Amino acid sequence: MSDTVFGAPIRLGVTGLARSGKTVFITSLIANLLSGAKLPQFVASAQDRIELAYLNPQPNDTIARFDYETHLAQLYAHPPTWPDNTKGISTLRLTLKLRPTGLLSGLRGAVEEHIDIVDYPGEWLLDLGLMDKSYEEWSKDVLHRMANRSFGADYVNALPAKLPPSRRWCQSHGLICWRPLAQTSE
Repeated sequence: MSDTVFGAPIRLGVTGLARSGKTVFITSLIANLLSGAKLPQFVASAQDRIELAYLNPQPNDTIARFDYETHLAQLYAHPPTWPDNTKGISTLRLTLKLRPTGLLSGLRGAVEEHIDIVDYPGEWLLDLGLMDKSYEEWSKDVLHRMANRSFGADYVNALPAKLPPSRRWCQSHGLICWRPLAQTSE
């Protein structure tokens, strides 16, 4: 880890689908750093440059704090339990006091590096592709992808072609789709 420009914090967003273990990973990472455990893939740890690791108040009080202590207690319980699903975004600031490197490292004291760790619901990843699409556009894309797969082409081709994509998608899944009365022009 190198010094950041003007001491800006590192923002670490942990990405993964729902129930993939993001909260457990974050909890484990924090616990290992706070306990001084050696993490060989983390350069500052592998070089034995971490003098101290500690939790700091988060800079943005409008975002919930990642409940590290509760998650750690759940994992250490007898029997251990998996943390609850993440319901909303949360953050935690971890500060590392690092020995500097380089030619002038002996002239400088330890450097503080803030790491803002962000946890958010994994389901949000699935929504990213929908942000700029209407339901009609999404339905058309899904039917197109289904039609290009060997197991889906016959299925999609059997649907009535005159229906708009959203109605075809609903029908392909045995669903009844409806529109508000003001839009019933089909």
